[in-house]
Amino acid sequence: MQRNAPHRVVPPGGGHHRQNRPALGWRQVAAVTGALAAVLGLGIGLYAVSDGGGAAEPGTARVPETSARHLTARSPSMPLTDPQILALLRRPPDLGPLVDPQACLNSLNDLPETRILGAAPVSMSARPAVLLVLPAQDPSAVIAVVVAPDCPVAGTGALARTELARP
Repeated sequence: MQRNAPHRVVPPGGGHHRQNRPALGWRQVAAVTGALAAVLGLGIGLYAVSDGGGAAEPGTARVPETSARHLTARSPSMPLTDPQILALLRRPPDLGPLVDPQACLNSLNDLPETRILGAAPVSMSARPAVLLVLPAQDPSAVIAVVVAPDCPVAGTGALARTELARP
């Protein structure tokens, strides 16, 4: 650095080295940061609610969408899975040891003209039972009910019950 170098004086407002603007205050920095965080949170939330932004990987099945009306508490003792229950709709009902299906339906407080859409003998708590698939009030759903073979006599009604969306 030279000591005798000439200095040049630049008048205020002229020159290109520094513009006269105040520094950002902490409130402005906080507001900008908060706005960016809100936009990022909204984006992440929308992504989480959507299907993930793409198709399922090849070889994997996509889970059908479920509406709130099809979300029901599933009985922990239901002997068949949802896909197995829905598969009963594709074959003739097998009432197995069920003694009187119509009396059983009447004891379940279903309409007397309720049609059994599907049925299969099952085991529940190491005892024989029958799983019945019945129409729900909502045409896009079915009700699965597990009953004892002597349903109206036992007086127990449904041993397990769940509602699920039709395929």
